[in-house]
Amino acid sequence: MIENFGRTQSGDTVQRVILTNGNLTAHVLNYGGILQDLRLAGYAPSLVLGFDNVFAYETAGGFIGATVGRLANRIANGHLSIEGKEFQLDHNFRGRHTLHGGQAGTGKQIWDIVEFHTDSVIFALVLPDGHMGFPGRMQIELKWQFKSDDALSAQLRARTDAPTVCNLALHSYFNLTGRSDMHGHKLRVNANQYLAVDKDLIPTGELLSVNETDFDFRLPTPLPFNQAMDYNFCLSAARQPIRAVAWLSAEKAGLTLELSTTEPGLQIYDGANLSSGVKGLNGHVYGPCSGLALEAQLWPDAPHHPHFPSALLLPAELYFQQTEFKIIRKSN
Repeated sequence: MIENFGRTQSGDTVQRVILTNGNLTAHVLNYGGILQDLRLAGYAPSLVLGFDNVFAYETAGGFIGATVGRLANRIANGHLSIEGKEFQLDHNFRGRHTLHGGQAGTGKQIWDIVEFHTDSVIFALVLPDGHMGFPGRMQIELKWQFKSDDALSAQLRARTDAPTVCNLALHSYFNLTGRSDMHGHKLRVNANQYLAVDKDLIPTGELLSVNETDFDFRLPTPLPFNQAMDYNFCLSAARQPIRAVAWLSAEKAGLTLELSTTEPGLQIYDGANLSSGVKGLNGHVYGPCSGLALEAQLWPDAPHHPHFPSALLLPAELYFQQTEFKIIRKSN
């Protein structure tokens, strides 16, 4: 089903697409490619943070549910150098860096709906050359699809007509209990290392071991975290065939979210800077740490670190990412 969801402040119509297949129902928006709602049959709470109006998505911050890019995460000083050419990007993070593709990145755009079925939808977006300072006209396709009764897949493809950078990420916040915080959850991540960052959360280039640190999630670890969390965990040195990399579980709810991806990195953000007192789905009031963002992507600030997996995209190449969210319900 496709229905009108509302209008942006600039007057653009936003549409909501309802997908269903067996146990799961997903609501996705053509504004920002947003995963607005994800429900499991017979279980009342939404499994993701979301809003029931466009205005909240435009003003609440936090990129809740959005598909962010063209270059997800942070770029130091909003500066790129590609094949000897210098590019100055939009400064939308702390007045001097670029975050999630700039203030009008993919997560703030109206995407076209190009194909729809009851269990899948394809969105398309064109970013013009120079958009937010990035070179190259980029064509992006996002396909949301139920792969089985308990798994929602997102496939992202992109092409460019000039050398550029591309790193797209799904920015959903998960909460499996319906609580206003993450108590009662455990997290497991298949990562031996994470990236060190400076005071502006920009990677220094150093890879740190998770051994004997608060960042060791190789075994299920209770939430909330012992300290603020907004770090990239290094899953591999390059893209891989899709594989399971992270598990978020809520024992009392009897649910586990299994995240599988092709990507070499997983940014884990605890939502500490989410706005307080914002009304979300089912009347829930969100605030700091109301959900956990699990953002599969390349390693952040890759253009400034040659030893990171490369974000360079050339005209002859196809960018491709696949990430899946599988909901596992414990048998009684």
